[in-house]
Amino acid sequence: MPLPLIYLITDLELGGLPLLLRSRALAIARLGDFAPHVVSLANPGPVGRMMQEDGINVTGLGARRVADLPQVLWRWVRLLRRTRPAVVQSMLVHANALAALGAPLGPPAVYLQELHTTQPRPRWQWTLQGRIAGRAAAVLAPTQQVLDMIAQHGRYKQGIVVPNGIAVARFRDAVVLPAGQRPWPPGARVVGYVGRFDVVKRLNILIESMVDLSRRPATADVCLALVGYGREQAALQTLARRLGVADKVFFPGPTTAPEQWYKSFTIMCLPSEAEGMPMVLLESLAAGIPVVASDIPAIRALVQEGQGVWLFDSSAKTSLTAVLASALENLEERQLRAAAGQKWVDGALSLEAVAAEHNKILKNFCTK
Repeated sequence: MPLPLIYLITDLELGGLPLLLRSRALAIARLGDFAPHVVSLANPGPVGRMMQEDGINVTGLGARRVADLPQVLWRWVRLLRRTRPAVVQSMLVHANALAALGAPLGPPAVYLQELHTTQPRPRWQWTLQGRIAGRAAAVLAPTQQVLDMIAQHGRYKQGIVVPNGIAVARFRDAVVLPAGQRPWPPGARVVGYVGRFDVVKRLNILIESMVDLSRRPATADVCLALVGYGREQAALQTLARRLGVADKVFFPGPTTAPEQWYKSFTIMCLPSEAEGMPMVLLESLAAGIPVVASDIPAIRALVQEGQGVWLFDSSAKTSLTAVLASALENLEERQLRAAAGQKWVDGALSLEAVAAEHNKILKNFCTK
C-alpha cells in the first residue's frame, strides 16, 4: 500500500518549479511506494489543473494575502489530520513556513523542506528560512550553493543535494513551433527566454543587447522572444520601445509547451543575477538548443563552459552582447555545444534517475 505523501508548494501557476513538481509527482506515483497529494497555499492554478487531469490529487488552501494566514493554517492542519501523511515535503519559503507552523498541530510525520534559489532579495525570506530550517528532518536543494545560502542564516539538521530531473524525451523529441505561431519574421535567428519576468532575471540587459546586435551586419536579423509573464512585462516593453528595438522584441505570453519554443530558438539566454538550478537551462539543453548564461556560482557549479553553454561575465553588460554575437555567428560551435549539452543532460539528469533518488530519500526517512 503506497504511503501518503504531501507536497506543499506556494502556488501552482505556470512556472519552472510547479511544472517540475508535476513531473516529479507523476514519476514518484509510478514508482508505487508513495501516493502524492499536491497542496498549494493559493488555489490549484493552471499547473494544478494539469495535475488533476494526470490523476494527481490536488488541493488549494485559498491564500491570497498575509492576513489569510490564520484561516490557511487551520485548513492546512485539518488536511493533515484527515490525510495523516507519512511525509510532508514543502517547497519554497512560504510553504516551508506553513509546514513548520502546522507540524506541532498535526499528526506525526516526516517533514522535509526544499529550496531552489540563491536570490539574495528579499532578505526577510532568508532570515525566515534560516529560523525554520532546523524544524525539518532535512533540507533538500538542487545545488550545494542553495544549502550554503541557508547556512548563512541559520542551521539545519541535514542538507541533501538532489539535482532537478528532466523528462529528456519530451524536450529532445519535441517539434518546432509551427511557422504561423512564431511571431518573428521568417528566417530570423532568435535569442529566446522562457520563464517569469522578474528583476532577478535581468531581462533588461538582454533587451539592451539587442540594440548593439541589430547594428552589427552579421547579427542584424536577430530577434528576441521573451516567452512567459510577470510583473516586469510592462517595464520591459517600455524599455524595448524606448531603445528602438520593439520591432525585434516579442512577448508571446506564457506557455504550457516550452519544448516547442526551445526548438524554435537559435540560442536560449539566461542572464539572471541569481539562480538555484534553472530548469529552463536544462530543458533547453535537453531540446538540443545551446544556452548563453550568467557566470554565477550556481550555474558555474552546474555546467562547465562548452557543456552546451557559453558563460558571460554577469558584471559587464558588454560581455553579454559579445558572447551572444560570437555564438550567433558560429554555427559549427553552436552545433557542437548543442550536442554536448543534450548528451550530458540525457546521461546525468533524466527524470527517472532523479525521481528514483528522491524516492530512496523518502523511504530512508520513513524507515528511521
